[in-house]
Amino acid sequence: MDIFSMIIVFLLVILLYAYVIFSVFNKKEIKKSKLELEKLELEKIELENEKLKLEISELKNKGGGN
Repeated sequence: MDIFSMIIVFLLVILLYAYVIFSVFNKKEIKKSKLELEKLELEKIELENEKLKLEISELKNKGGGN
């Protein structure tokens, strides 16, 4: 009975360590994903700005040509 209890406690400790390691790894992945998402959003904003600049320059060219 004593050995059986020790085995159960040992398995519970292993599960606890696995949970802690997984949660730390998962938090790092979430933080990494958030950073990548922010980077993509910034790139999207920059592309939209470039598009607007091109549209403005085209409108100026059309207005200047008349």
